[in-house]
Amino acid sequence: MNQEESENVNKRKRRKLLSPKLDVISQALFGEVGNERITKKFLEAILDRKLEEVDLSGNIVLRRENVEDKMGVLDVLVKINKNEYCNVEMQLIEKDKLLERILYYWARIYTKNLKSGNDYINLRKTIEVLIVNFEIKELKELEYHSKWKIIEEKNRKLILTEDLELHIIEIPKIYRKEGKEEELAKWNFTL
Repeated sequence: MNQEESENVNKRKRRKLLSPKLDVISQALFGEVGNERITKKFLEAILDRKLEEVDLSGNIVLRRENVEDKMGVLDVLVKINKNEYCNVEMQLIEKDKLLERILYYWARIYTKNLKSGNDYINLRKTIEVLIVNFEIKELKELEYHSKWKIIEEKNRKLILTEDLELHIIEIPKIYRKEGKEEELAKWNFTL
């Protein structure tokens, strides 16, 4: 068997494996009660901070409040340290308005516990993690992991609020990165 035939056999074998990039596999791996330890380690690598506790018992369905509302189903919803929410979305195929969809999910999660008569102090920091198996054209100049917040445009120093945090990880860019020994790159090589 020559080199090319050997590579084709290896590609076919890899396709047969259950990839963690698939929604059902990533949900089972990172989103099921009982897998808090692996989810915690994965999120610590992404968020670059230690977490005390993760809770995977939240409902991943963003139900309609009105008939006209759009419903959403999240991949993995995590409650962090009893006072923050984190949604992890895995996207294999490039879709239109993906960034808008992620902001929509953020907004729905951010406001889901605020009911009529509640004070705005009840709003909790909400983090979106988007992991894509393609490069996002608007982000082509950035590293494989970009972190976003709302900042003042002119000076780019003042953060308006800590309640919004968005992480975007573009898997194809990881393979071009030198010094792939950082913790997040190690995790993403498994994806």
